[in-house]
Amino acid sequence: RLLGRAVTLPVAHAGFGGLPPITATGTVDELVARALRGRPEVARARAALADAQAGARAAQLDASLPDVTASALYGQLADAQGTPGKTVSGNLNLKAGVLGVQASLPTRDTSAIPSGLSLSLSATIPLLGSAAGTTLRQAQLGQTQAQLALDSASQGVELDVRSRYDALQDEQAALTGAQTTERQARTALDSARARVDAGLATALDLAQAELALQQATLALAAQQDAVGLAALQLALSTTDLDPLLLTSGGTP
Repeated sequence: RLLGRAVTLPVAHAGFGGLPPITATGTVDELVARALRGRPEVARARAALADAQAGARAAQLDASLPDVTASALYGQLADAQGTPGKTVSGNLNLKAGVLGVQASLPTRDTSAIPSGLSLSLSATIPLLGSAAGTTLRQAQLGQTQAQLALDSASQGVELDVRSRYDALQDEQAALTGAQTTERQARTALDSARARVDAGLATALDLAQAELALQQATLALAAQQDAVGLAALQLALSTTDLDPLLLTSGGTP
């Protein structure tokens, strides 16, 4: 109410604007679908689930790849004293995906050393369980927990929207009753005035009819505010209230 206005409050209650007219558009299932798309707790739960799924996929890939390292060495491997000459070597770790290349160029004369090729392959095979398996199980458990959190958030949002939708329907039904009571009180007042004019009723009867109309009018206004408040709460639960706050000239 105070956006773009001076931060002062009116003295009389009439200075406060009425609740903005809000109408819930769509069926309750459509409202639930909009809430599931827009509510921040559901978005956070979806993001957490996506992160957990990515972690589970990474852990699955890490557990499926063997810890194997292959290396190759080519060049003047060793002379009579076992000292190597000019060599080029490379190694590849399959799990880490790391490729390394090295070259050795001694400053002494190595022309007499014969050349050759050396290949090696090493693998680490766990026999009684591995850290990768434990990490995979933890990642899968985290994914399950994230899915449960998303389901819980979605169910909470759906219950919130449906309960507020039912509350709005109840308030609208009560509004119909208040409107009927106000019309009956107005009709009774007209009848009391006619009977007073005809000498069939007293001024007290007329005053009682006027009081009944005032009470019915106040009850109708209160019920209209209750309907507006229920509509605002429903719009808040479906995130439809956020665009309304950005509309120029709005009063929420």
